[in-house]
Amino acid sequence: MAKAVQNGNRPLSYKSKKMMKPDTVNATSNFSNVMLTGTILLANVDMNGLLDYSLKAFFGGAIWLGYKITADYLERKRKSKNK
Repeated sequence: MAKAVQNGNRPLSYKSKKMMKPDTVNATSNFSNVMLTGTILLANVDMNGLLDYSLKAFFGGAIWLGYKITADYLERKRKSKNK
């Protein structure tokens, strides 16, 4: 098969390899776009509601963990008495 050519007899890949250099302007603009999107999303978050939910989740998890540890302890104690 014939190779695709551009500017005479050079293959297309020659130009793309020659022109490859880091684009720092584009990387900065991508970062600023991500930061802008994050700022907009976080601006609409109800921080008091989020804090309230996180406290409830923390204490609910701590209570569940306490019950789970107690249940495991009692189960091991019951099994050791049966042996």
